[in-house]
Order: sequence, then C-alpha cells, then structure tokens
Amino acid sequence: MSSFLDRLEMELEAAVRRRANEARAASVADRAPHASVAVRGRRPPAADRPPRWWRARHSARVVVAVTALLLALAAAALAATGLLFTGAAVPPTPGLSKDVGLGLPEPGHARLLARSVPDPAGGLPWSMRIVRTTRGLVCLQVGRLHDGRVGVLGQDGAFHDDGLFHPLRMGTLEAMPHGYATACEPQGETFTEEVVGMPQSGQLPREGTIGRPSQERRLYYGLLGPDAVSIAYRDGAATKTVPVEPGTGAYLIVMPAGSRTPKAVTTGGAKALRTREEGRMRAEAPLLSILYRVHGRLCVEAGVRPAASKACPRESASQLNHRLRVLEHPHDLHVPIHVTLHAMKNDWWRTVPTRDGHPIRPPGAIDGVYYEASIELKAPFAVQNADSGYSVWLTSARSSVATDGGLGGGEGYELERDVRRGAPLRAQREDVFANFSGGAVTISVYYYNLLGHGHRSTLVGSTTIRRP
Repeated sequence: MSSFLDRLEMELEAAVRRRANEARAASVADRAPHASVAVRGRRPPAADRPPRWWRARHSARVVVAVTALLLALAAAALAATGLLFTGAAVPPTPGLSKDVGLGLPEPGHARLLARSVPDPAGGLPWSMRIVRTTRGLVCLQVGRLHDGRVGVLGQDGAFHDDGLFHPLRMGTLEAMPHGYATACEPQGETFTEEVVGMPQSGQLPREGTIGRPSQERRLYYGLLGPDAVSIAYRDGAATKTVPVEPGTGAYLIVMPAGSRTPKAVTTGGAKALRTREEGRMRAEAPLLSILYRVHGRLCVEAGVRPAASKACPRESASQLNHRLRVLEHPHDLHVPIHVTLHAMKNDWWRTVPTRDGHPIRPPGAIDGVYYEASIELKAPFAVQNADSGYSVWLTSARSSVATDGGLGGGEGYELERDVRRGAPLRAQREDVFANFSGGAVTISVYYYNLLGHGHRSTLVGSTTIRRP
C-alpha cells in the first residue's frame, strides 16, 4: 500500500509542477516583444491568444480536474484491493494507574480471538481482544478488525466521519456505555455482555443512535470459563452452534439490529458467582445453551430451568443458601477507624440557582455548611489485585451495622487500590450526612476476598459520627 500511495503522491506533484511551468512560460511570452506579422515557428500575437487570466483559470481547472481524477482512481483502487487508510489511534482511558482501579495493561498479555466474525452487511469483520492488567483484571475490547488490529471506523459520526480506521489502544478500557465496547472483570470470573444498537463504526454514541437502524448491530460477547466447549444461539429462524476459545471460553456474536431498533443504544450483562455451580454461566438470550465439560463429562447449561438432557449438576436452593450464608457471614475485627469531619461552605452551589431564583444547597447542608469525612485505618490484610479489597458502607445510626457484607442497605463504595498489610488506608466522603436523617451516620469498613476459602466478607470495624 505504501508504494501505491507514493506513486499517487508523485503523480499529483508532477501534474501541479507541469501546469505551473506552463503558466509561467505563458506569462514570460506575454511580456516579450513579438512581430506584428505571424512568422512560422513563433507564437501568434497576443491579440490572437486568449487573455492571461483565462489561461491561468483554465490551468487551475485542469489541475483540479487531474487531482480529482487521480483521487477517484485511488479510491477505486482502494475499494478494489480492500486497502484502508489508518488514522490516529483511539486515546487510552485517562487516569489509569498500576495499583489503582483497573490497573495498566500488562505488556505481552494481550491477544486477539483466533476467529473473527463477519459483519452482516460485509466490510471489515469484527473481533475481540483480551487484555490482562496489572491488577489481575481480564478486559475485553470489541471492534472492527483491520490488519490484525481491533479498532473503530470514522463513520456514523465517529472521528468526524474521516473514513479512516482508528486502532483501539490496549489502554482504552473505559466501561460501557462511554464510547467503546469494553468490559473488565477479575481473572477467573465468567460473564456475558451485550450491546444493542451498535453503529457500524464500532464506537458507541454518547447519547441516542448514530447512523441508520438498518446498519446497527447487536453484539454479544463474554468469557464462559475454561470448562466451556461451545455455545448454541438463535440467529433469526436459524440455530447456530459455534465453539468458544479453549481455556477462556471467550465468544463473540454479531447480528443485525433488526427492525425494532431502540431509540438509544442499550447495554447490559450478567456475571456468574464463583461460589455457585463452579462459576458456570447459565444461558441467556440469545444463547440457547452452553456446552461444558465437567469432570471429564459433557453437560449442558440452559436457562433458569435445567436442560432436558445432559444437564450440568446443580445445587439445591437450600444447599446454596446455606453455603452462601457461611461465606458471607462476617466477623468483626474491631479495627479502630478514625474519622475527621471538615466543614465545607457551599459557595459553589450558589452559582447554580433554581427556577425560582433561590440558590441550590447540598442535601446535607445546614446553614450553608456541609461536611466531608476523611476516613483512616490500618489495613489488616494486604490487597495485591482486584480479587480482594476494602469497601466503605454508610448506614443510619438508628439501624444496626449490616451483617451481610454491606448488603443490608445504606450506601457504599469500594476502595479499588492495592495496599500493604499494616499500611494506612484512607478514604474521603463528600457530604457524608446528605442521605441520612437524624444527624448520625455509622461508617463500616469491610474486607472482601473473591478467592477466599473461608469467609469472603469480613467486617474490619465500624464507628458512628454525628453532625457537629
């Protein structure tokens, strides 16, 4: 392709130079004296020649026509050979850090699926790249496949419709629906994702739809685990069975969006618990069934109801509930938690008045002041990747501390960062009293370990604070 583009550039430059030389020669000839009688071999008098402005304009038109012709020939050649220009790469997700959040992509730990998926309307196929990060996450990136790279096309409003291919960087890991079909989960988790209304470009719109509904796609992809063998799904009136990637159970399905296209792109997904049925996913639409190999024998996972034949073994509801209660029952370590309240004036809220002209104030503000809480404790356990971590939960002091890992109500958030054992663990909470009446809030800190063989959730400690 580079030799073709080089030849095209040389031809364009040569055409421009030729026309410029001709125009320059004509200008010099006009200024030179000539005989009043035509002599053989000499140029005719100026009166018999078109004016200089007409020749200059005619020369410019010729250059434009030659350039347009060459560009048309180039476009035809590119279409015939399947060549595509490559533009700037998609920017990475901002703020990525080695020990915080998603982490950074691990060098040498990214690969494409062995088989690509054709687009329903032709053109570039679709593919998926699997990226591992420094925090033990497995991330999936879905896009159009070109020259061994996954990316998006400059069409349907993406990249100002420049018509170029823009490769996805390994560091483009932002979660849906913020631009790209990506998903990140801890290594060993099994999960599925879906995007309905994906434009042909492969880039998700910030809002609404992009392009014509007939060109939009439905994408289904995920990781089903090392025991998965194949999937069966319905594509229109046909039922298709395709193998998944050995070792990870990775799969990708691309189908037309259909006649009933939503007004906006919709995304969703599901995740299987590692503690439930050995982490096997149950089939959800459009999947009809998933074929697994469990303890050397093939079995089938269907929907909520087990498959009619060759069903994979399942626990009874009572067995499952008992085991989950044991795993999720925390014991209190009584680690001291120190909380400092900072009075914050709501000056910046006053710049945004309501419809009646009165200033907006934070929900938890009283007399123009709300409080930010600085939380600090010593970490009793080390966190080395995304399989474990700490979470902070806020509940009303009128209710007892949640005993189910923070699932009993209130509000909470995870501290997604690595930390050494015994090191200070710090967190901030703005407007800490906003969603709680009575002026008292209980702050509880939990430790969770997805790979733990004992209790998966442990209450590290709790404390109660009151509004000054």
